[in-house]
Amino acid sequence: MPRTSKAHNAGLDLLDLISFNDLVVHHGMDGDERQQLDTIIFRVTEMVDRVHVGREAEIAKHLAFAILGIALSNTSAECRNAFPWVPSSSNLPEEMVEKISQHLRDFEIANVLAFTAKTFGFDVSPVWEIIVSLQNEFSEFSALVRRDLLLRCFVAEFEEAALKSYCWLTVSEVLPVTKNDPSRIRCDLDEKFLLRLALLCSYEMITHYLNVSSRESSSVEVMRLNHKSLDLKEPTIDRLLHIDNVFQGAWSRSSLRNTVPQIRAEDMTDKQRVVKFFDNWGARKVRFRMHASTLASWLSFLGAIKVERHHAFESKKQDRENKRAAEAGERAQRVMRPVFSATDNDGAITDVVQIRLFEHYGLHINADTLYRCHSMLRKSTLKLVELHCRTVRKAGVAYSAVHDDPFYLSQFVHSEKYH
Repeated sequence: MPRTSKAHNAGLDLLDLISFNDLVVHHGMDGDERQQLDTIIFRVTEMVDRVHVGREAEIAKHLAFAILGIALSNTSAECRNAFPWVPSSSNLPEEMVEKISQHLRDFEIANVLAFTAKTFGFDVSPVWEIIVSLQNEFSEFSALVRRDLLLRCFVAEFEEAALKSYCWLTVSEVLPVTKNDPSRIRCDLDEKFLLRLALLCSYEMITHYLNVSSRESSSVEVMRLNHKSLDLKEPTIDRLLHIDNVFQGAWSRSSLRNTVPQIRAEDMTDKQRVVKFFDNWGARKVRFRMHASTLASWLSFLGAIKVERHHAFESKKQDRENKRAAEAGERAQRVMRPVFSATDNDGAITDVVQIRLFEHYGLHINADTLYRCHSMLRKSTLKLVELHCRTVRKAGVAYSAVHDDPFYLSQFVHSEKYH
């Protein structure tokens, strides 16, 4: 069996990144956190619309979310205080550490602004004024909202962002999907989505450049070497070694270290340019994926997420009926749809999702497969996402999105134990 290409792997990494944030926003956040996220989106959009329209408005929103995500991250001291049992890795005075931390934060913000302005030809001055005026409004928001703010806002604004990205990656021939022929996929994506997706992809390469520039070792390498008693299985160790090997290659080779691949909105429909961008991505960065299975499993995984979204809605509907019946002294009726029925699946959640995938995207998948994959999603991945959200919420600190999320890595490295 031939090895997967760098572009193929990078495309799956993007899908995994978007899918993880989708699950965090729509299944991991509580009501208050989701309200906080909606507040950020509303306030940024409100201020951007006073200055920009159309394409420029979308670029301005992207930059505002990206920079706020960096600016709202916790300081080094706050992160350290959240884990008082972990010894400090530096003997520098706390004041000096904070000055260095603030300098790095300013450096990260300046680079995101500069790269985006150069690639997309955009004046960033009005955006900076928006960020300065809004930053204090959100400083006390949940760490689960502030971390990866750009991605959280992306999946909240664009419904089915992962499914749309899957179709785009397939039609662009980044992902060599064979079961659902690319020619039959209905991937009619609007300009706003493609522009924001291009900006997000470019941002991932900017933050990777900053991450490589600031360290000699990848987070997964440090984790693996410093905790030899983790008793990880060999496939997990192989994944960690591969991630670290790619990181070391990006750090060691000047051709990779000193260049930052970017993709513009006008490139998004050019197959050769899209594949080239993801090939460059794959040569520089590898993600420790939440969903580590092969390409063939991805449609069923994305469909299972869709089933879970419908199931959550139906459960809330049933809860309302139960409450009504209890208050009226009546016996509650079953008003929620079943997930799946082997005898008559018409109208069940898996039937609704199956029809949705075909009618809106031209994607074929049977209801039984959706049912089985949804069961696995609830037994493993969703439990890990919920654990991640509880951990971040309890710690109360958000690391800058420029750097790997230690909470994510510490939990998903052990994902093998949930299968």
